[in-house]
Amino acid sequence: MNAEAIEAPARSEVPR
Repeated sequence: MNAEAIEAPARSEVPR
């Protein structure tokens, strides 16, 4: 339940 685990999928959608 870390903030990094939640931001990981969000960054995968915007690799640029």
